[in-house]
Amino acid sequence: LSIGFLSGRLLNLGILFGAGSVGRPPSCLELWAAAKRHSELPRWVMPTAVLNLIGTTAITPLVAHVYGDSTAGSFAFSMQMLSVPSALVGQAVSTILFPKLAQEDREGGVQPDHLQRYAILLGAVTIPAFLPFLLLGPELFGAFFGAEWLRAGEIAATLAPWFATSFGSGILSTFAIVKRRCRRVFGVGAVEPITRVA
Repeated sequence: LSIGFLSGRLLNLGILFGAGSVGRPPSCLELWAAAKRHSELPRWVMPTAVLNLIGTTAITPLVAHVYGDSTAGSFAFSMQMLSVPSALVGQAVSTILFPKLAQEDREGGVQPDHLQRYAILLGAVTIPAFLPFLLLGPELFGAFFGAEWLRAGEIAATLAPWFATSFGSGILSTFAIVKRRCRRVFGVGAVEPITRVA
């Protein structure tokens, strides 16, 4: 796998630096102009990503302070069991949806019924994914991880509706990025960690 990965990277470099493949390299002024033109996205989305990370990892010490180390361990485990698959699937779906929305936007705009259809499809995926945790959290955690993790299952059942909502809204927020509403993405991203702490 490592040799294949390295070979692919070297092949990519060869193609990029091959004669006539990508044209002349841009000047420093052109690079600066492109960076200035597209700087809004990283300026607003990067702080959103940091807030999201803080909202998922920095809560555990707060839980430990208020409820004790044992509950904090159960909380961290339930967060990990819900957030890792959610982030993985969410990232995969966003990677597919973003260019689709961008293409529709370039070709005359994203139709409201298309966006509604995407939301319904996300709901069709989200509800069956998180409903078992909501209804049977302690039982699932107890069956798969043992009786000592029943508390984590209870916490997962409490967090499941929030994760389901966050999953769908996170994916649909790619539409705001397509429309270059980066400040709005930051606003929602700032509210999310606060509600998560609450």
